[in-house]
Amino acid sequence: MKGPTVSSDREEAAAIRDRLAALHAERAALEARLAELGTDATGHILSLDVAPVAASSSPGEKISLFRSLFRGREDVFPKRWTNSRTGRSGYAPACANEWAPRICNKPRIKCRECSHRAFIPVTDEVIGRHLRGRDTDGTDFTMGVYPLLADETCRFVDIGFESYDRLFPSQDTMPAGGFGNLIALPLPHAPRQSGNSVFLDDDFQPHADQWRYLSSVGRMTPVEVGDMTEEAGRRGRILGVRLPVVDEHEAPWLAPPSRRKPDIPVTDPLPRTVDVVLGDQVYVDRNGLPASLVNRLVRLAAFQNPEFYSNQAMRLPTFGIPRVIGCAELLSHHVALPRGCVDEVERLLVSLGIAVRRRDERNAGRPVETTFEGELTREQQ
Repeated sequence: MKGPTVSSDREEAAAIRDRLAALHAERAALEARLAELGTDATGHILSLDVAPVAASSSPGEKISLFRSLFRGREDVFPKRWTNSRTGRSGYAPACANEWAPRICNKPRIKCRECSHRAFIPVTDEVIGRHLRGRDTDGTDFTMGVYPLLADETCRFVDIGFESYDRLFPSQDTMPAGGFGNLIALPLPHAPRQSGNSVFLDDDFQPHADQWRYLSSVGRMTPVEVGDMTEEAGRRGRILGVRLPVVDEHEAPWLAPPSRRKPDIPVTDPLPRTVDVVLGDQVYVDRNGLPASLVNRLVRLAAFQNPEFYSNQAMRLPTFGIPRVIGCAELLSHHVALPRGCVDEVERLLVSLGIAVRRRDERNAGRPVETTFEGELTREQQ
């Protein structure tokens, strides 16, 4: 009975995948129609002429709009500090126990390592303090946001043009024990009065009504983001990059000797078949593959760097030496792996119920006839 049961399970899995694909297409069509009607998927009106929030709107309406646009982690936020003696400034996680006698041990103990930390969550009242520029004690108050969420997704990105162009958050994964990049939130009161930290029009002039402009900002749905990246891939606009893999165990003393984390389960819809091309590398067609499966494939070509651990054991510098070496490349349409990974790739895909279509594109070369004319030594004979 084992054979029919396996066959039945595969048929059911295939039916579920077909249904999920149909739902995905239906959602994309509905979101496209919603955009035609002038609203995004969250219901915000996109037309500037009928913007629902303006400078004359209530503080509650402004705060609601502000939080919906610049949403990050809500369990903690960075607060700006300034040293009046040295003039230095920066951001640190806002904590209810900051500088409390016999409780706060900064700077000897970092906030993320402190057992007494009591991070202040993001609330409407906190956002109001930022927009007014005043804390409850009357001192200046400016806050930022940690955009990278605990599930390693984000709701918005920031493009920095200070010294070189890049997107924030710049991390793909949450640093162990950290918060990821912070972004200073716009429209703080004092800088705004000087024409700073405001939004500009196409002529680089501040919008007359900042809130009216923010109300007009549309949001991209996950489907639109996926379509945009796929189109960029088809046009060859995505560069192939070597992917580093870093495994940081949250509790190192509990990590296995191999220091490898358990594989992340793949729960997303999967394709029925995947093309695998054997050439100078193993090329796995990644169209239709979920990020969790791409991550599993990348990890097949990752290994610990012996140089790092050798230096670490001898108390030598490890700066610039990667802990883990990744030999995978992410191309516009494929994941490229060393040829020695081909068997592991196929085993992984088959274990997930995916049929593999392998194609051998290696150059077979041409035979060359030669004659040995040397003379063997006595040891070689």
